[in-house]
Amino acid sequence: MVSYFFENLSRRFSNENDLSDVTWVMAESVPIFRQLFVKFFFKEVSDLSKLEIFRREHMEGTNRVDFYIKIEGQEFVIECKVMDRNQHFIEYKEQWPKARHGYISNYAIDPEPNFEMRTWEEFSKYLKSNKDVATIDASSREFIHGYGSYLKKVCSIIELKKIMINNLSALYHFNLLVKKIVQSIAGYKSHVHNASKPFEENRSGRFFCLQRDNGPTIYPWLGVYYTETVGIFMGFDKGWCKAIFDVMPEQSTVGGQHFKAPYKDYEEFPAVWFELKEEYFELFNSEETTLEQQEALLRGFVQEVLATVSPYWLR
Repeated sequence: MVSYFFENLSRRFSNENDLSDVTWVMAESVPIFRQLFVKFFFKEVSDLSKLEIFRREHMEGTNRVDFYIKIEGQEFVIECKVMDRNQHFIEYKEQWPKARHGYISNYAIDPEPNFEMRTWEEFSKYLKSNKDVATIDASSREFIHGYGSYLKKVCSIIELKKIMINNLSALYHFNLLVKKIVQSIAGYKSHVHNASKPFEENRSGRFFCLQRDNGPTIYPWLGVYYTETVGIFMGFDKGWCKAIFDVMPEQSTVGGQHFKAPYKDYEEFPAVWFELKEEYFELFNSEETTLEQQEALLRGFVQEVLATVSPYWLR
């Protein structure tokens, strides 16, 4: 639930000020997060028990800094940026000459004397790997992990893993199987829709034109997503499958024989999504499963999904 909350937060509150606001809320709500945030910039600060001020948007003279902190009389100021490159280094040093200065951005920047320069990607890794996070209470840890997800979305942080390119031909044949299936769906008129873009950096499949009886023509998508988790999905786009998207519930609690409970996702590709259950996905990938069995399994998934959406689509 917390993770879902932060994921939705990133969709509506994603600009530079929003990020600073959410960071302040985290610091006020989760004490260990505040300690980690300050220590990320200023390693010598290990104890916030004598914290006097932790303020969001502090104004002095004509200068306003994102975070103003005071501990036992020592001032700390932190400026947060996403893409804005108007740094104010000189102004801040003149306004707060005795303060320790921190600066964090979503881009690499040359070192600035007397400033602790950081990036949001470094902060994301710091939260993920910090040993203190592993030992705190479960509730605080869940919020910190949720914030980490929010941060990655807002700052477009890309996490890479070691790459093993050893069987990419399987993706080629999977797409051929998808093409074969969507051109011959029992009970429907269907064909591949080449005018739309079926491939993205995180997915591969096919859009297809689907008609039945007197219902409106729709253009679903069938294929595989390969991000942190890999799975086979069938999606009904908000624009091209409006007759289904507008009337399907936001989140169902009931799945089918082949698919998990369907849900709506409004992010980069707003659609109603049906995901093949894990046990069927594993069966599809099993070395013991024949090509004929793979085709039958995928056809069964498609037919069951269409039977589920037809009452909304063809009413």
